[in-house]
Amino acid sequence: MIRHRSSTMSSAVVLVSLLCLLAISVIAAHFPLRAWSSGVALGIAAIKAGLVAWYFMHLRDESSLIRVFSLAGVFCLTIMLTLLTTDYSDRHVQRLEAPEHDTPRPVGQRQ
Repeated sequence: MIRHRSSTMSSAVVLVSLLCLLAISVIAAHFPLRAWSSGVALGIAAIKAGLVAWYFMHLRDESSLIRVFSLAGVFCLTIMLTLLTTDYSDRHVQRLEAPEHDTPRPVGQRQ
């Protein structure tokens, strides 16, 4: 069984870092960043996910092969999200106008 090194101090530092990143993401949500808002939010989320994986999932104590495979999974996810985003942004949706309805005619009445 692998013993994972863990200390209260490093866990506290990671917790404070995650809380600071949470505060930064909340503050960034209130700024009018327009097109950059999604990128900033995803960047902050990626940093938070990296911290959680490195410290709480013990990637720092694992072999380099496990680290490479975890990065390969992140790389595949990045490719998939990039393709999804480009597909979604390339779609040109045209809104169809609702047809104008005539007033209903009584039954048996012709035009």
